[in-house]
Amino acid sequence: MEQNFGSNFGEIGMQTGGGNPPSEAVPPIVPSTSQIQPVHSPLYTDMPVPGTLVAIPPIEVMPIAQPFQTVSSLLASTPVKPKKHHTGLILLFLFILLGGGGIAYGYYSGIIPNLFSKPPYDQSQFLTEIAGGAAKIETSSYLLSLNVHVENREGDAAPFVANSSPSISSSSVLTFLSLQSQLSQIPPNFVFDLSLGGSSQKTSAGINGKVVIDSSASLGDLSVAAGAEMRKIGDKFYVMVNKFPGLFGDISAIKQKWIKITPADVSQYGSAAAIFFNQTSHLQTELNDQNIQLASRFKLFLKIADQDHALQIIGSPVKEKIGNDVAYRYSLQFNRGALVQLYKDFMAASRQQFGDQPNDALDQENIAMLQDSGFNSEADYLSKNVTMDLWATTAGIPEKFSYTLRLVPDATSGVMQNKQVKFTTTLALSDINVPVVIEEPQQALSVEDAFMAVSGMSKEEYLYTQQLTDVGLTRAMLDRENYTSTDGKKYPAVLDSNVPLDVYTQKPFVYTVSPDGKDYTLMYTLVLPAYKKGLVEKAPYYSKVGKRYILNVVNGINTADSAVPSREAVVQSKIDSDGDGIPDALEVIVGTDKNKKDLSF
Repeated sequence: MEQNFGSNFGEIGMQTGGGNPPSEAVPPIVPSTSQIQPVHSPLYTDMPVPGTLVAIPPIEVMPIAQPFQTVSSLLASTPVKPKKHHTGLILLFLFILLGGGGIAYGYYSGIIPNLFSKPPYDQSQFLTEIAGGAAKIETSSYLLSLNVHVENREGDAAPFVANSSPSISSSSVLTFLSLQSQLSQIPPNFVFDLSLGGSSQKTSAGINGKVVIDSSASLGDLSVAAGAEMRKIGDKFYVMVNKFPGLFGDISAIKQKWIKITPADVSQYGSAAAIFFNQTSHLQTELNDQNIQLASRFKLFLKIADQDHALQIIGSPVKEKIGNDVAYRYSLQFNRGALVQLYKDFMAASRQQFGDQPNDALDQENIAMLQDSGFNSEADYLSKNVTMDLWATTAGIPEKFSYTLRLVPDATSGVMQNKQVKFTTTLALSDINVPVVIEEPQQALSVEDAFMAVSGMSKEEYLYTQQLTDVGLTRAMLDRENYTSTDGKKYPAVLDSNVPLDVYTQKPFVYTVSPDGKDYTLMYTLVLPAYKKGLVEKAPYYSKVGKRYILNVVNGINTADSAVPSREAVVQSKIDSDGDGIPDALEVIVGTDKNKKDLSF
């Protein structure tokens, strides 16, 4: 039976009693279409627009035959149907939102890629892959450190003892024993640390770079520290000393000041020494060609070393965090048993690829050395006292390398008998292939200004001293063994282009060679500074032989040859008007009377 919902609700509200539910279910009251009314009730605040026509959901009510049910019991028995479709959509949306955000965070933070990453190198091509990864590095910051520390001896540490009867006398074993014996001379509390850190920048004009050097040493009661910075900007270098031990000299005048070194300075102040200690320009070309072939040989060696497993990976690589990067750490050791095979395979491959001529005698000697019991005892000792670790990014770029050597003094070490010495070298890279900017210092001293500030010389004294130094190095270069031949010494027809210029004229020294090539002349200028005591020690322009004084150089033009630095000085040393043993030219310089005998000045 259909009833008006409003009247029924009023009737229910008037009932005060309760009763038992009917034994049979009564159909719910469902309003007809004509009974649909506008709804303004606050119970329906989720409706989109107040006043719109909606259908009231059916509500189960008790039949009139049970007049004593209360409103509260009615509401308690009325089932409430949750909006399952709305809740499911919301939960799905939240899942997608949170899950997607988590995935994005995991990806950009490196968590997810690292979960699926794997070690970049394997044993079969380990060294070759390292070289390939290093070739990908164009720019980076780096920190190279060397540490030598004396520590308390560890339980498994012991001195090296060579085999008592090696079949071949191994020079490396003797060297190793000598080094070990010298450890006893190190103070028991010795600490030395050296670090070089820097970065590089590629530009259209070349590579700019900077490096910071710091070092310190402690002997217990005595500690010293030194530090410097260097920058390369284009073709110029800048150097600044930050720390320097005072016991080695006073450089406070230039400390923490940039010194600018130009290409002209390098040519003027450094090339003569470089020529003397290195190669001349015509030999440098040959050296460059050798370097190209050396690089090819090195690649071949890495390939053969991988083939023979000369460097072995110990255990499985371990994933570690280095700065903001995730890297794999490889623990490594040399495979002593592969050395003989590595030598044989490399020599055979070199002869095939580079056409090297075989040398059976040398090969047998080297193989015998590698098999020598003394050498093997040394190799065994090193394998127990050396640790090597390499860290590589998941992209296969080597990022860090560490090498540690532990040495123990021998039985005669005295105060070092319970100590050991650890040598640790570490190279760490950061900001790999990240562009950097190397700034050029705005204020800097010239090399001349810096040298004069430290030495206390005047400009006149500085130029005179520098000229004598350059002439001396040039003459030494001319007398090197590179200019000898089977028929006697011969000098080059022209001077090397890197020889410094005359500091006074800024022109090349006037150089000629004799027709037979066995002598030369070198003309240069000198302006002798005003005489003062002590100058002769810095740059001697005279010598004393017995009771006579002899000039080494003169004021003005000087001509050097293979025998003397100045022919003019030889001539003027013979002119002594008062016969007191002091040449007239020297008396003029020091301010004495050339016509009055003086015993000294």
